[in-house]
Amino acid sequence: MSFEFYGIITLLTIGSVIGQALLKYSSVKNNNYYIFATVIYLIIAIILFKLYKTHNFIEIAVWRSALALILYLLIGFFYFKEKILFNQMIGILLLFC
Repeated sequence: MSFEFYGIITLLTIGSVIGQALLKYSSVKNNNYYIFATVIYLIIAIILFKLYKTHNFIEIAVWRSALALILYLLIGFFYFKEKILFNQMIGILLLFC
């Protein structure tokens, strides 16, 4: 796997997390930011479609999942002021084992 692969996966994951954050923000503030999230997810789907032609599903899924979990936890904690539960912390620690 190349540096380019990791860069693309990182950008896709960050885009996905931004999309999720926009959906959460839209549901809390009752605004139309969900439209931006939809556009972000459409772009991600197109890029993933092209990426699946050259890489295995499992290698993409593992990297995106691990990175996304960490980013979701950080955004939830710092931006939405959600508490980090013990089982969530154990799950994050297990990612590094």
